[in-house]
Amino acid sequence: IDVREKLKRVNFIAILIDGTTDTAVKEQEVLYVMYVDPDTLTPNLSYFEVMEIDEFDQTAPGMLSAIKSAFSRNNLADLWDKLVYLSADGASVNSGKESGLIAQIQAEHDWVLFVWCFSHRLELALKDALSDFTAPVDESLMHLYYLYHKSSKKLRELRSLFDEIK
Repeated sequence: IDVREKLKRVNFIAILIDGTTDTAVKEQEVLYVMYVDPDTLTPNLSYFEVMEIDEFDQTAPGMLSAIKSAFSRNNLADLWDKLVYLSADGASVNSGKESGLIAQIQAEHDWVLFVWCFSHRLELALKDALSDFTAPVDESLMHLYYLYHKSSKKLRELRSLFDEIK
């Protein structure tokens, strides 16, 4: 059965969003919906849609509009009233208490909670914990890049070496 058909029968939903950039360097938000399947009573996390966010509207109101439009396009506008929580990264556009996406949502539905995505928190913690080890590697790679990027002779020699290995 189509996810949209199940979503018409659920009592509540949670949405998870995450930003991405496509190959044309356009900002997009991936929208997932979490719900309890009305037939099996099992929790489900389903991909819902990739929303293109206009370059000049990467604001909380712009994202709110994109999410609502995604529901409307899928004939699920009433799903908005069943929202109980939003999960996203901790960027201020999402988590800002005054004008972030969660503040925009809570202006309409004060019961909706914000959960800072655990995966994003873990990524930041690991990045901080490993920075003493990764910083020298990043710096070395950057020096190598500039060494070969700025010297056509060295780049030609490197390509020649790779051709010999093939």
